[in-house]
Order: sequence, then C-alpha cells, then structure tokens
Amino acid sequence: MSTPLLKQYHAQKAQHPGTILLYRMGDFYELFYEDAKVASEVLGLTLTARGHGKSGDVPLAGFPHHAAEGYIEQLVRAGYRVAICEQVEDPKKAKGLVKRDVIEIVSAGTALSENLLDKGKNNYLVAVVSGENAIGLAYTDISTGDFSAEDVSPKYFRDRIAALEPSEILIPTEQAGVLKPLIPGDSQAIITKGEDWTFAREFGEETLLRHFETRSLAGFGIDDLVLGVGAAGALLHYVNQMRKGDVHVINRISRGASGTEMILDEATRRNLELVSSLMGDRPQVTLLATIDR
Repeated sequence: MSTPLLKQYHAQKAQHPGTILLYRMGDFYELFYEDAKVASEVLGLTLTARGHGKSGDVPLAGFPHHAAEGYIEQLVRAGYRVAICEQVEDPKKAKGLVKRDVIEIVSAGTALSENLLDKGKNNYLVAVVSGENAIGLAYTDISTGDFSAEDVSPKYFRDRIAALEPSEILIPTEQAGVLKPLIPGDSQAIITKGEDWTFAREFGEETLLRHFETRSLAGFGIDDLVLGVGAAGALLHYVNQMRKGDVHVINRISRGASGTEMILDEATRRNLELVSSLMGDRPQVTLLATIDR
C-alpha cells in the first residue's frame, strides 16, 4: 500500500506520461523512481532512497527550488520533457496532504526561458503528418507567436525542415516509421510522438476555429490545406497541453511556403553562408551578420 504522498505522486505521473516530474516538497523539488535515476545521471545528483511504508525503499533525488531553472535547462537539452508539479495551496492551511498540480511542462520546442533560447534565431516547434502525395507541416515559435501551416511536397520536405531548424518535431505515433527517415540526419530536433487522432483534418479545423474564435479559416488563407490544417491543430493541441492553456501569444496563423517560392536546399544555404559560416568560428562573415550590422 502506497503512502498518501506517493498516491498523489503516482496520480500526477499518470496524467503526464513521458515526462520527468519535478515534485515540489517545501523548498525542494523531489524526483522519485526512474526519474530520480535519470536525474542522478544527467544532473549529477546523489541518488538516495527513502522508506515509504509497505512501498519499501523508493529511489530519490532532489534539488533546491531556487536552482530549478538551471536543472530544467539541463534536462531539456538532454532531450527530456519536464513537468513542474507545484504546491497549489498554502501548507499552513492544508488539511492533510498539501494539494499539488502540474502547472507547466517544458520541452525543447515550448521553452520560454532565456537560457534555452538563442536570440539569433527562432525556436521552432514543428508538427508533421504524412499523406498520399504531400506532407502537412505546421510550425510555431511560442516566444514570438509566429504560427504557420502548409502542405509541402515530399521532394522538398527535408529542405523545409533543414531551413526551419526546429528544436522539437511532433509526429503521429503511427507514422513514426515513415517520417523519422525523412528528417535530415544532422537535425538536432527532439522527436515527440503525438496521439494520431489529433492530426486529423477535422480535429485541426475545429481546434483552430475555437482558438481563434472565428467561423472560417479562409481569412487566414489556409482553408484549402488538407494536411497542413491537421498538423496545425495537433501542434496547437500539444502547446495547450504543455502550457496548460496559456497560449494567448498565438493569436494568428499564416500560410507557409505556397509553392511559388524558390526553396534553397541545405547544401546551397550552407555554401552561401546565409546564417552560418563554412568556418564555424567566424559567424561574423555570414549574410545574416552583415544585415544585422
């Protein structure tokens, strides 16, 4: 039989699978079980154990809450999603166990901390879904509110991903075997599997209309997108889950590449030194640096 504290922990963990759960206890964030083992390896924390009644010794690790930002940054950079479970009532007024709830989930593509953002480029979260003759692609930078959707030819998909340089890519679970090989091998993006039904066109349209409080997507120029709308809906649904509904910064959506633009492949962009130098230690010679200057 678990203790009341572990019952509360397991309930939160069950609601947020696939995350590292930071469980607030007073002035510390505690991690239990496998999360504690991960934290001890990634963060260099001491792994200990504590007795919890008939549950026996439970692996445990922790750190002070005032040091959380640095530790969260390390976990996210290591490819983990971090759920922050806070005390949501005053311990002095609590009757029994203090109530706790997850207030935010941080991932590579949904981070807002300055330590996790590069001021020189967008931090894109991308969602993709594959169809018979095209791939739906949607991308957002929640630090700026930039949000776009498009249907892209499989021929140009790798170049679009390479150009966006996303930090996280959301894909339908059932299409993982198809989409993963299409992502550029040198991409640093974390791959996150989403629920398949959230990528459906109907769900996407309903989600976007509800979020933007409008009756049609025509005004955004994306109403004819078959797959892009599905990708956009899945993306917005995911951000809603991660940010716990705090997505007010996303107040518009635009159409991405329409097919009339010239798409530069990865080798061309690299050789033209648009945003990175062929000599990695000389960023000042790029076109972007020249424009900035």
